[in-house]
Amino acid sequence: MNGAENTISGYMDVSVLGGNTANTEFEFLTGNTMAFLPQGCIPYQQYVHDTMPSMASSLKEMGYRTLALHPYGAKGWDRHEVYEYFGFDTFYSKSDFTEPHLLRKYISDQEDVKKVIELYEQDPETPLFLFNVTMQNHSSYTDAFDNFTPTIEVEGNNSFALNQYLSLLKESDRSLEQLITYFEQVDDPTIIVLYGDKFVRSIHTFYRTDYFWKH
Repeated sequence: MNGAENTISGYMDVSVLGGNTANTEFEFLTGNTMAFLPQGCIPYQQYVHDTMPSMASSLKEMGYRTLALHPYGAKGWDRHEVYEYFGFDTFYSKSDFTEPHLLRKYISDQEDVKKVIELYEQDPETPLFLFNVTMQNHSSYTDAFDNFTPTIEVEGNNSFALNQYLSLLKESDRSLEQLITYFEQVDDPTIIVLYGDKFVRSIHTFYRTDYFWKH
């Protein structure tokens, strides 16, 4: 946020709070606003039933591989249909992970990053647009799990949920470092965009493209 090298940062306004991730995806990928749609609707489920122009379809026309990744159920918010309508070549979900490492009950960001790198290395010669919705930090934060112990404790606050949430963010930071370190060694121009649509989960979005540098 304070001008790190090769980093642009800022604030983002979104249409959701504490749920309905699909609506942020809809606005981001299509450029359409929820402001002109009925309150409480989910475009993925109610309005996207055929081909729709999107960031994926535009880049596909320019010769990019267009992949979507979400390490959870493919049918959530009808993503298995919507991503095809948006022009993604392939959608990878939790069924495409083999014995992945879990944090709590979700596939970890570490496993997610490994999958991003794996998909890139399948065809590094072709430009890639990969839209990646992570799952590790999904709510809730009040339950304890045998496979994850919070490592952060906030002074003056005994909230288990807060400590767990911040500890999960720490793990996400480590995974993001792995992703950045890998692509620092890649010759191709690379942009990694990271944004969160609400406090309960972060969305990692990765691009390999020089298109966004030029426009």
